[in-house]
Amino acid sequence: MALKTLVKVGEISNLSDARYCAGMGVEMLGFNLNKQSDTFISPEQFKEITDWVAGVKFVGEFTDTNVETIKQFISVYAVDMVQITDTNSEVIFDLDLPVIMHIKSSDLEELELLMSQVGNQVDYYLLENFDDPDELKELADNYPILLGCNIDVDNVHLWIEETAIKGVALKGSLEEKPGFKDYDQLADILEALETDD
Repeated sequence: MALKTLVKVGEISNLSDARYCAGMGVEMLGFNLNKQSDTFISPEQFKEITDWVAGVKFVGEFTDTNVETIKQFISVYAVDMVQITDTNSEVIFDLDLPVIMHIKSSDLEELELLMSQVGNQVDYYLLENFDDPDELKELADNYPILLGCNIDVDNVHLWIEETAIKGVALKGSLEEKPGFKDYDQLADILEALETDD
């Protein structure tokens, strides 16, 4: 199975999502490592899920966490990448893993300033506040962007074809009960991105 663009699915909290996404050709699975979150994954849950999937990169997702805390987590969780927020951008210089920087701002000047400051220390920038592909074109021409907003089955091809984004970022969801999932919009988007290869 192959997809037309790179896809990251974040907040994976169950084996059903992980296996489905890996089978569909998703490249990166994100796990929420913020203990206060409803979708926090314990080390035991992380191992149970990741032992069952192959061919994907595992991303540890952090918000507003200092570098020492992140290092403690990645010594326990076997992640391939780290996702941080722009509010703790200084930690990227102390990590030995590829970094996704999650940015909530939609101010182009602010974004370009931040991106120029951290430069090639960041592997992908995950943006969540854009409505118009035209606003994103220049930024996506110059930086590796993952788009995490305003994506649905009807417009996902528009974003890919009209901008140079590297991929899209979607989210998993909680199981209604173990083994029972409704994939609805996630499945629709992934199926729309399938290639004939």
